[in-house]
Amino acid sequence: MIRSVKTYSSYMIRAIVLVTLLLITLGCGGGGGGVQASPPQTGSAKFVDAPVDGLTYTSGSISGTTKNGGAFNYQVGSPVSFYVGGILLGTIPADTLTKAPQGITTPIDMAPAGSGATTPEVVARVRFLTAIAPPDSSGIMTITPAIQGITNQPPINFATVTDAVLLNAAKALSNSVAALPASTDATNHLNSSLLNNSIYTLSGSATLNGAAYPGVALTVVGGGTSYAVTTDSNGNFSVSGVTNGTYTVTPAAAAGYVFSPSFGKTTVNNGNPPVLNFTAAATYTLSGKISLGDGGGLSGVAIFIETTSLLTGPTGVNYNTVSAADGTYAISGLTSGFYRITPTLVIPNDFYNFGPQNPYSVQINNANNTAANFTAALNSSATGGVTH
Repeated sequence: MIRSVKTYSSYMIRAIVLVTLLLITLGCGGGGGGVQASPPQTGSAKFVDAPVDGLTYTSGSISGTTKNGGAFNYQVGSPVSFYVGGILLGTIPADTLTKAPQGITTPIDMAPAGSGATTPEVVARVRFLTAIAPPDSSGIMTITPAIQGITNQPPINFATVTDAVLLNAAKALSNSVAALPASTDATNHLNSSLLNNSIYTLSGSATLNGAAYPGVALTVVGGGTSYAVTTDSNGNFSVSGVTNGTYTVTPAAAAGYVFSPSFGKTTVNNGNPPVLNFTAAATYTLSGKISLGDGGGLSGVAIFIETTSLLTGPTGVNYNTVSAADGTYAISGLTSGFYRITPTLVIPNDFYNFGPQNPYSVQINNANNTAANFTAALNSSATGGVTH
């Protein structure tokens, strides 16, 4: 009886061990019956300068060559990098890939946000590609296997590359290259390709003192989304891939400056919308004092200020303030120009006249104007006493 119990226990132990080993094997995928890792999620898009075939690319665990009009696959959540031989043409961020209009990506997507067809590094990439792979009669650009086989070329920084370096790199890849396309031709070529693929571009510029104003941040809202862009070194900005709809563009002014207009609206209707241009100007302060005959200040005087033109009179931009306890007042945020000031005593009304004249015209000329002073005198027709 004791031997039988021991034999039974031995069998049970062996069975438990075998079941445990079997579970471990199944959990590890042994024998081909385990849980397999899910393949990466993929997306598809096209790369268009004109459509470019023959570019090699990598995206996560995916790699290949563009074909059939620039088509390629990418791993969702991973950027895609494109190569010509051993030269990195550029990398398109993962979030840009998932938002690409009509699944179309371009050299603009390889540049910083806010870049456009005139951005220098975009133009450099387009000139390089069109030099080594000019479009054929069907509009396709093809990077040949012979070009892709040349992998010993030094890298190119397309943001800073010179014409000489870019030309030498193109010649090293193709002996048919004699010169680079002109920058304007490259820009026109890319803009034409974008329009041919119904990819519209909203663009504009910012200037300060008549010169390009780089580094200006702008928000673009419309078409069910919003964009944040910055003007480039030439003061230009653009948003590629906008769809039909109305867009509001607002530049952010640095302290001490304002933009005219303060915002702009434009409509995309099956084509590139009109260009929006913004002009920045420095702002100044207009100030002065409302004095009584004895030199004391008069408080509570409403100061109405309006922009004016020497030729046409008031232009319809108005500002308001009220004199302080000591009679002083100030309005900031005014640009250079002519202004008309009208002081009025609020309570009681019309018991004072204001000189030297009312209204009074003054000028701001690239500096604060602190001498817009008035003297208040009792109105001779006033009745009753007024105490201040």
